[in-house]
Amino acid sequence: MPRKPDTTRGPGGGAEGSVRRADGKKAAPSTRPRRPSVADTLRVDLRQLEERLAHLEELLHSVRAEAGRSTGAARARLERIDQLLATRIRTTQETLRASLDRMSRTLADSRNTVERELDRLTRGLRAGVKAGREALRRPPPG
Repeated sequence: MPRKPDTTRGPGGGAEGSVRRADGKKAAPSTRPRRPSVADTLRVDLRQLEERLAHLEELLHSVRAEAGRSTGAARARLERIDQLLATRIRTTQETLRASLDRMSRTLADSRNTVERELDRLTRGLRAGVKAGREALRRPPPG
């Protein structure tokens, strides 16, 4: 016995935007994984750098506290560790700044590209409207 179409979910019987095959059956969803956008990738990189920086700053704080309580060779060793951690923090901060700069440039480039394409489309639309208007004003041949 054939099934009745489901009219409660739109004209195609499925969710909005569902893809149907030629025989009317619902097509299988794409199994190809979606590629992350550049902004998503940069966001993840940025978050990881921020987490790394926070962890290094916590380590530096605890090493400095321990060095303040220590004496002799232990203090000298902890001060060397302090210097190494401070260097790593500076490097991480520079990397973070570079990532932010790269993200800003990428977003600016994307915006410029979108604006350029929008300008082209607008000019094309205006030219088409103008040509259509002129064609309507001309008397028919014959």
